[in-house]
Amino acid sequence: MTLNSTFSIGVSGLLAQSTKISSISDNIANVNTVGYKGFTTDFLSLVQDSSAQVSDYYYGARSTTRQNTTIQGEISGSDRGTDIAINGDGFFIVTPDTVAGSSFMYTRAGTFSPDMDGNLRNSAGFYLQGWPLDSMGNLPGALQGGSYDIGTAISNLELVNIATSDSTSVPTGSVAVRANLDADQTLYNPTGQIAFAANPTAGDTITINGITWTFVASGATGNQTNIGSSLDVTVRNLVDNLNASTNAAITPASYSTTLGNNLKVVYDSMNGSAATFTLASSSINATPTQLLLYDPAVAANNMTSGAIQSHFNRSVDIIDNNGIKHTANINFLKTAVNTWAVELSAIPATDITTAGGQIASGTLTFNGEGSLASISSSLSAPITFPWTSTGTTPANSTTATTNNTVTFNWGTAGQIFGTPGATVIGRADGMRQLAANYIVDSLNQDGHAAGSLQRVEVSDDGIVKAFYNNGVSQSIYSIPLAKFNNPDGLNNISGTAYLNSDDAGIINYFASGQSGVGDILSSSLENSNVELSSQLTDIIIAQRAYQSNTKTVTTADDMLQTVTEMLR
Repeated sequence: MTLNSTFSIGVSGLLAQSTKISSISDNIANVNTVGYKGFTTDFLSLVQDSSAQVSDYYYGARSTTRQNTTIQGEISGSDRGTDIAINGDGFFIVTPDTVAGSSFMYTRAGTFSPDMDGNLRNSAGFYLQGWPLDSMGNLPGALQGGSYDIGTAISNLELVNIATSDSTSVPTGSVAVRANLDADQTLYNPTGQIAFAANPTAGDTITINGITWTFVASGATGNQTNIGSSLDVTVRNLVDNLNASTNAAITPASYSTTLGNNLKVVYDSMNGSAATFTLASSSINATPTQLLLYDPAVAANNMTSGAIQSHFNRSVDIIDNNGIKHTANINFLKTAVNTWAVELSAIPATDITTAGGQIASGTLTFNGEGSLASISSSLSAPITFPWTSTGTTPANSTTATTNNTVTFNWGTAGQIFGTPGATVIGRADGMRQLAANYIVDSLNQDGHAAGSLQRVEVSDDGIVKAFYNNGVSQSIYSIPLAKFNNPDGLNNISGTAYLNSDDAGIINYFASGQSGVGDILSSSLENSNVELSSQLTDIIIAQRAYQSNTKTVTTADDMLQTVTEMLR
């Protein structure tokens, strides 16, 4: 080994250590850069081919630098809904501009926000790419099912743009009802009365369900009542006699007095239909009012008119084709064991053309354990809402109002579980009847008025969601992630981004959470994976090594100077 080779060895050491110091400096400079991946410098020894016929072969060092692309950075939270991070091996797919056909680049820097045109762009100026979703939140057909090639994945990518994502009005087409009706609710019992204007005289009669009841001065027996000193006393005597009667025509009802001069008659529906139970009087001093029988088709006998109070009711919004909100009431009345009458009515009644405001009526029945047994066809078939405004064009619209046709989903009706040969089993997935309080789990309709965009967020499954001032949210894009066989083989470019290379291996695009590509985390950012304390330690070591290599060069210089002086 000669003095010249000593110089070369020292210089190679200086160059190697300067590379180390440069990579450490770059790491420290980017310690707060989102998505930055730190560099590591490795050293290799240099040896001249020892087989060569020379006596002056020498040693030295060479450095190589690699980026730690696969090392995960720490995830931190963010207040911005469009900031996203990746927990895993994937990369966001971006382009340097908005021009169609621009080359794809890849980054972990998820500091995205809308630009002036509504395109999501990160702080380095790269534009996010995504797969567009239809109005139902579905991927393009070629991507559904998860079986697609890279060409299909690429051809369906487009700029994630939220500028034109205002929400148009959608008329209500379906309503899903999930609620409990109290199984302990007593049945609806029709009520009637006989109002007395004066104390009856001996021989006056009333007729209850075909049985004549006579007022006598005294000594009442059988179907008779003694006349008291006042009307109040007489009516009380009548109430006691009727309630004590064992006559099968009298016993289906219970009797009481109201205001001291009225006989109140309440028919117990557990005894069957009250349709033939009538009241009459032979005296002008007694006026009968017949039992208020439930009949959904008669305004004077239904819930829609208010003549009969429902046992339970809830309202639901119905949106027409112009985005105008209407209100419909759903009324429930228990009319028999496990049987409930249902009426749909408009609020107000004048909102529809049907007199009285009733939209539909029918019956729900339940199995003994509370599951839904049957639904009237009038309730399960599509129901038309005949708006009074149909055919007219509201202000700020160019379209005439049309009737809504709405399908109500009451749940799965069928036979009780365990029934031999049952083809459909009743479930409690919609309406149910349990011995518990009335409760509405959900009452959802699929219509909404037009709305303007309020904000955009990216969910944890990589879905870009737009939120509107009408309370509606819409999934508009799915953000795919790129996966490489060898991420460390990517070419690093400015802006904390990468270009594909042959060394990176096969590339695939997957939705968040699929095929090991990693998970997108919303309102989060991936910090630099640089560990500052270790970098500060490494730079001190590299500095000492650099200084030591300078000593090698100066020592060799001194030795050469000595030899030179010997020749003088």
